[in-house]
Amino acid sequence: MSLENKDCHDLALVPVHIFRDPNLHLKLKGVAAVIFCLKDPNFTIRELAKALGMNEPMARAYLRELQYAGYGDIFKMPERCKAEN
Repeated sequence: MSLENKDCHDLALVPVHIFRDPNLHLKLKGVAAVIFCLKDPNFTIRELAKALGMNEPMARAYLRELQYAGYGDIFKMPERCKAEN
């Protein structure tokens, strides 16, 4: 199974195991889906926050929560994001 972002115009593929993971609450599942919909895999926290309609500290917290839940290999925090911490 490939976990890379593959979009086709206005469609994005999100691995179903993210939605079926009982360890992720509904907001985290939504954040994961939005991340897969981002066109640039090297997104910044600012870009993620804008896409989610929230402030940067909250977007950063959700990204860290996904990483702690074991999705660090899928949702790597780009170097640009680390510099913003």
